[in-house]
Amino acid sequence: QVYELDAAAISAPTAQTNAATSVQATTARVNGQVSDDGGEACEYRFRYKKSGGAYSYTTWTGAKTTGQTFYEDLSGLDKKSLYYFNAQAKNSAGESAWGGELSFTTLATIPVVSTQTTDSVDCEAATSHGTITDTGGENCDFRGFVWDTASHGDPGNTTPASTAYGSNWTESGSFGAVAFSHGISGLPSGQIYYIRACAHNSAGWSYGGEVNFTTVGESSYNTMVGSPTSWTWQKADYEAAEKCPIGSPTSWAWEAPTCKGADKTPQGSPTSFNWGSE
Repeated sequence: QVYELDAAAISAPTAQTNAATSVQATTARVNGQVSDDGGEACEYRFRYKKSGGAYSYTTWTGAKTTGQTFYEDLSGLDKKSLYYFNAQAKNSAGESAWGGELSFTTLATIPVVSTQTTDSVDCEAATSHGTITDTGGENCDFRGFVWDTASHGDPGNTTPASTAYGSNWTESGSFGAVAFSHGISGLPSGQIYYIRACAHNSAGWSYGGEVNFTTVGESSYNTMVGSPTSWTWQKADYEAAEKCPIGSPTSWAWEAPTCKGADKTPQGSPTSFNWGSE
């Protein structure tokens, strides 16, 4: 009499989902484990989705047995976003149920900032301009400018007060990818300045390229410069010790000019001039 031994029956496996690791701004590793292989080595896969989105599926791969772990490296993820994922296994008897759902949140990156041309420049003030072109995945909590009379390299991920730039201005809030500006005053005349825009989020500080401007150092017109008894017809230096006739055609004094004064002074040439604003 011949006896036949039945091969052990193969059953569908079970799988569990393990916590994600190596989570970065656009990449993450999702992990799983074969809890029971059902009597046969298993392939595995994952499904994952951004919160509110549809599932994406990795391809079936591998040959894992009971107790063995497995993983898949995901890429192309959105910055600072919540994702959900599950692990699954299968053998010749079928697919396991999805393992429990877990989640992870990708990281933000430092923002990207550009510095635009400074305008409204006069002898003591200017208006600086910048734009947050990429928030890094979340709104910025600070933005501002740093400036100095000397040029400096990109400060990197450091606070404005810690940079080599001698002056800074920041404001706090919740800022998206938008343009912003700031009026700087109290500057000496005829001085070159170097300036950068900056912004901050949870990943750190970032600075735009450096631009420069020069405050107005002398009048754009010729006028009487010197003293009531000894003068020449030339451009006047603002904030200098030289003086000009300032006031009106019928009531004036010999004073130092200002670049934004409401007073008037002779403008033109010794033989053809008008009494114009400073």
